[in-house]
Amino acid sequence: MVDYVFERHLSGGILLPANKTTSTSAPIHRGFVPSQLVLAMQQHRGSAAEPAVRIGERVRKGQCVATPSPGPSAAVHASTSGWVRAIEERPVLAGAGVQPSLCIVVETDGRDERVSPETAPAWPVDRALQLAAIRAAGIVGLGGAVYPTADKLATPVACKTLIVNGAECEPYISCDDMLMRENAADIVAGALLMANVLAAPLCIIAIERDKPRAIEAIEGAAKELDDSRLKLAEVPTIYPAGGERQLVELLTGEEVPSGRYPSEFGYVCQNVGTAVEVRLDPNEWPCIRCGDCAMVCPSRLLPQELLVAARGDDLTALKTLGLQDCIECGCCDVICPSHIALTEQFRAGKRAVASNERKGGGEPARAGKPRAA
Repeated sequence: MVDYVFERHLSGGILLPANKTTSTSAPIHRGFVPSQLVLAMQQHRGSAAEPAVRIGERVRKGQCVATPSPGPSAAVHASTSGWVRAIEERPVLAGAGVQPSLCIVVETDGRDERVSPETAPAWPVDRALQLAAIRAAGIVGLGGAVYPTADKLATPVACKTLIVNGAECEPYISCDDMLMRENAADIVAGALLMANVLAAPLCIIAIERDKPRAIEAIEGAAKELDDSRLKLAEVPTIYPAGGERQLVELLTGEEVPSGRYPSEFGYVCQNVGTAVEVRLDPNEWPCIRCGDCAMVCPSRLLPQELLVAARGDDLTALKTLGLQDCIECGCCDVICPSHIALTEQFRAGKRAVASNERKGGGEPARAGKPRAA
């Protein structure tokens, strides 16, 4: 159920025809691989990234090809596999129009081969390391400002409220609407992950009321996680309700003074697309105990419990939980919103159990201290 319905109106604003029916009549087209990638080093606010590959080098999907510079900056990653053919200056689109930027040019190979998951570090516990991980992942604001997300999450004061912006008040533009319809669970999980980084006691996902299917999808995803910090707000359909300052005023009644930023007053705004990217970064994220893996397991196992036992080298628990009945089909890998390589963990667990039995049988012992999922 929608938690907040706002009838408060902006100072000014205008009701514009949406003109979005054409772009929302079909699902998002995914999986397109171009013949060439031109990866700009200056595709975000702040300092340009610095190339970390050489001409002639082969890169894989998700591989870091440029590292952040000092100051506000973000890494750049390859979006598919191929060969680096040039590192040169090219004209690219920017906020102020076309401008020159150093670019890495990749000739794609059509294989769309992803970087090995073993190279992705686990999600850290320390906040500074969490911000560093987001910075290294190259995540920037996708609401238009493209400001590096890690720098925006490094707030000068304690965060009172994280606002996740799904208003999308502009005519014709419908990418956020479709994303909320199709990736609602990722948006909600990403929002809560950012709330954790910020230690925010409240997280509001704000959607204009002319997007009923998006509201329904986000509402369903929020109910699944059942987190008391998470609230859903329906805001009036008026341009420019999706502006950061306007949305803060609409939701809180507080006006951000000229020359100041919402984060100075305890409010952080992030776009729904940014929430998805935080969630879908190639790195493995913590298990959120959603239970989806158990729902799809054809062997009726509890993969989330097996994961805890496997990571803790608890061989007794692995046997008790029925690891030997795992058929390694990979359904749990596909459904996992945290991108955890569950099947590989279970293969390793089977090998450990078999090795223990070959060494003398008996009840397997705990081989190490458990780690949290």
